[in-house]
Amino acid sequence: MHNQSHLFRKCAVVLTCKSPRHHSLTVVAQKLLLRQNHLQADLAGETACPTIAGKGPMLVAHAVSPACRDLFSASKQALLRGFAAATMLVSAWPVAAQVDLGLSPMRVEFPAVPGRPFSGSLVLSNAGSATSRVRVEMLDVYVDETTTPQFVANAPAEAAWSCRNWLSANPMELELGPRRQALVRYTVRVPATASERSFHCALGFRTLPTVSEETGTSMHTAVRMIAVFYATVGKPAISGVIKELRLEPVAIPDGTVWRAVVIMENSGSVLYRPMGELEIVDSSGKVVESQKVTSFPVLPKRQQRYVLPLKSSLSPGPYTLKARIEVGGEIQEASVAVVAEVPAPTAAPPQQ
Repeated sequence: MHNQSHLFRKCAVVLTCKSPRHHSLTVVAQKLLLRQNHLQADLAGETACPTIAGKGPMLVAHAVSPACRDLFSASKQALLRGFAAATMLVSAWPVAAQVDLGLSPMRVEFPAVPGRPFSGSLVLSNAGSATSRVRVEMLDVYVDETTTPQFVANAPAEAAWSCRNWLSANPMELELGPRRQALVRYTVRVPATASERSFHCALGFRTLPTVSEETGTSMHTAVRMIAVFYATVGKPAISGVIKELRLEPVAIPDGTVWRAVVIMENSGSVLYRPMGELEIVDSSGKVVESQKVTSFPVLPKRQQRYVLPLKSSLSPGPYTLKARIEVGGEIQEASVAVVAEVPAPTAAPPQQ
């Protein structure tokens, strides 16, 4: 794993994935959105913290750099690349104490048996210097068109695939002292009527403000860490195909960059994780760039976009996108001819 860190102006919100072998990957927010008097950083995904040696990784969340006030003069949206499953809310005040929480594992997958509960435990750790209050919540999960998992209290479209109502945790709220760990026990009570398919849900661990943070002017860092649950009843067959390959321009202040898009379809009733690569080839047959398709879940009965930003600057002209992806142990190949055409600039509206 590689180490990398990013600063957004003079304020840094940093997350670190630490594996059981002490490798680490520091990542930051995928989306920074200014909302009222808070900076919200949404982070999503499960690929930056892969399971190593059969053990789940631990997400550690830090809030650093107290000079955050100038964020409010910044753009209302900035896109930075990040992967850890967490949400952080940061107000524009000096930091009172560093938040340094860990959660392991972040993903639980198991074969579910109708009528039989499945139980286990998660480890919540506090390596910081202050006590943290944490509340547990049961959540629905879905993945949006940018391949970003969304964790919400209720997603009606996921009702047929959700295990949220089966999930319970103990304790539901706790205080975790400095340099302490706590076990949070969970149970998934699978109904006897559960059909043969995969189900998904999540436990969210959200920090609450302390008394001093509620009454003072110190910075409140609200961290929500996520453990995702995937339960599979029976042995439903994987049914996935490469549905479409696209080349899309993305306008930036300095011109245009390109991204390749792989659209995977899941017509079955169980999730799968495609893995492979996509090549962009020019008219002479030269491979201009190759991108890995990460092993990220395609949930049942839907199409999922995998967006692959290209590093290469493409000259206008014809290209071929070639994909080679493994789906359920089967290698699928697809190719499509595309043309790199820079969109015409949008005319400025007439001045009044």
